[in-house]
Amino acid sequence: MRVRVLVVTACVVLVAAAVAGVVLIGHGRHVTPPPARAASHADRPTPAGALSAVRLLVSDKGRKALAPALEAVIPAGRPFPAGTTFSVLPGSWQQTGIYANTTGTLREPGHAPVRAEIGLVERGGRWLVTFEATR
Repeated sequence: MRVRVLVVTACVVLVAAAVAGVVLIGHGRHVTPPPARAASHADRPTPAGALSAVRLLVSDKGRKALAPALEAVIPAGRPFPAGTTFSVLPGSWQQTGIYANTTGTLREPGHAPVRAEIGLVERGGRWLVTFEATR
């Protein structure tokens, strides 16, 4: 549970830093963003590389799936206990540029299954986890 709180906190800090950067860079001038790609790709399945990152996240090598900024702020050790699984909800993939998320069911041993969202970023052709949040 502590790991999840730290992961969510790290996500909030990363988003706040990104917003602050955008505000500071764009302050005092009008910037017209390029045309956005469709924000939702509900008809597109979760890419294999993103699924691999999610599977890696809940494995014994889970830290290798984390984006560097997130890896730096969560406690040492496995992000999730042994035996944890995540099942992607079909049609839940959403992507905007290099950022994406997918929703599914997180099952940790000894706990009731919960709906969870996993955020990802594509870096160097590889998907990395930026956050995990349960509902």
